[in-house]
Amino acid sequence: MDRIINRLGAGLAVMGLIVGLWSGGMWNVYYGDGLHRRPDRAAGRVHVENMHGVPLYTDNREHFILDDVPYLSIGLIGLAGLLHWAQERRVARRSRIRAM
Repeated sequence: MDRIINRLGAGLAVMGLIVGLWSGGMWNVYYGDGLHRRPDRAAGRVHVENMHGVPLYTDNREHFILDDVPYLSIGLIGLAGLLHWAQERRVARRSRIRAM
């Protein structure tokens, strides 16, 4: 069980880092150069993003990727840390019980 929890935590941390790097790359490579500078209601580009003082207009999908995916990355890394903390507590409790 300990090995499974350790591997799950490591996997979540790696996934969080990959998602974070991917979303950062999306900001810099794709969206920084490819987004519209003016709103377009017909295309659904109504969400305003601020890229170093330049307003960029996104649709719902792009807005989700730029604003919500980084929080998913932080959540995955936080969940991995929580699993690690719980595992360490469990191991420490077991060693205290054995010492008695």
